[in-house]
Amino acid sequence: MNKNRFAHVILVPILVISSIIAVYMTSVDSNGKTTSGDQDVVEYVPLQTEIANRIRPRQVGSGSTRGTQTVGYGKTKIDGSNNRITVANDAGNGVIVGDISDSDSSFGISVSDSNGVPRLLAGEYPDGNIKIKLSQPTYDVSTATDDQLIWSSDFNMFKIVESGVVTITVPDPMIADQVASTTITHDLGYKPAFLAYITGGTAYGTSPDQVLMMPFSSRYVTGGVFRGFFYTDAYSTDTTFVVRHTNNTIVTDTTGGTVEIKYYLLRETAN
Repeated sequence: MNKNRFAHVILVPILVISSIIAVYMTSVDSNGKTTSGDQDVVEYVPLQTEIANRIRPRQVGSGSTRGTQTVGYGKTKIDGSNNRITVANDAGNGVIVGDISDSDSSFGISVSDSNGVPRLLAGEYPDGNIKIKLSQPTYDVSTATDDQLIWSSDFNMFKIVESGVVTITVPDPMIADQVASTTITHDLGYKPAFLAYITGGTAYGTSPDQVLMMPFSSRYVTGGVFRGFFYTDAYSTDTTFVVRHTNNTIVTDTTGGTVEIKYYLLRETAN
């Protein structure tokens, strides 16, 4: 065998084995550098903490949050131990979602003003009922009395369930004791309370320049003598709402016209 070829066959495997051994024996010293014997080989650069913190949450696929975790720049906190999320803004307003307080069993959404006072609470209250309350400034909504509240779903009030505008056409002439009326049908299934206002028309001589609350009446005087009066009123039944204009005078041929009426049908929203 040729001597040069023999040397090549022997030396190549030896070099490969030596390289493997060198890599295997490489270690990282206390300064964060990889070394092999007395010679520095590669410098190890640690990942910056800020970058690492941004990347680290992306590496979490699932799991449970223990204690309180701050999200972003400190204004959002996830409190896994107390089952709540808190969000604040630069003005100092805060929103809590979840278990509102450690002292009671309120659960829902609470909004605080810039002074840190809880003003709005919507959700399940300690009595087990779902409510919404808004307190006056400086009063904690969770402990405010009724007279310290701006609004509460506990308060009994009317709700508008139907509204509209209707016009009564008054006959011309309109004889004494004649009634002109207009009927609106509804399907509320009860006799609704209502509000009604005269907002226009000509039956009272000229169009009103203001809103007139019903029932409304007006005297009728001719030659300085009182002859009676006109009046406009309304009533409701289980299926209808009726507005009417009455000539309650002794005059047999008064001038007709129109009466325009805005109305609201109501429902009581008691608990």
